[in-house]
Order: sequence, then C-alpha cells, then structure tokens
Amino acid sequence: MEKIYIIRAEDAGNLSVCLYFNDNTTQTINIGDYIRSHPHPQYI
Repeated sequence: MEKIYIIRAEDAGNLSVCLYFNDNTTQTINIGDYIRSHPHPQYI
C-alpha cells in the first residue's frame, strides 16, 4: 500500500488550509476551531 502524504498546502482564507496529497486529491480544512481551543502560551 502506498503511503499518502501532503505535498503542498495553501492558505484558503478564513482560517482554512487547502491540502494537496500525492494521490492527486485535495481537501480544504478549517483550522479555526483547533487554533482557538489550543492557544500558544505566548499569546494568552
């Protein structure tokens, strides 16, 4: 089985990222909830 990995990532705006995979698929994900629930201690 071939491993699937990210070959490129682009800012999709509004705290979303478009991920490009080596199997020629893409997926846009919103990372806003994750960022808001896991703040970096430096910015608290």
